[in-house]
Amino acid sequence: MKIVYPPSCLTAEGVTVACAQLDTFLQQLLTEGDAPFASASCAAAGGGVI
Repeated sequence: MKIVYPPSCLTAEGVTVACAQLDTFLQQLLTEGDAPFASASCAAAGGGVI
């Protein structure tokens, strides 16, 4: 399943997280076994983020 979020979803309290940073965080969760999902990645896609 792919979910596309608008780029604004990567901004919290005025700080924007780069897609690479989010991808690293998601992979860390997977490695630690703390993720409620089996796989994840972040990639810029047109006007949104996958």
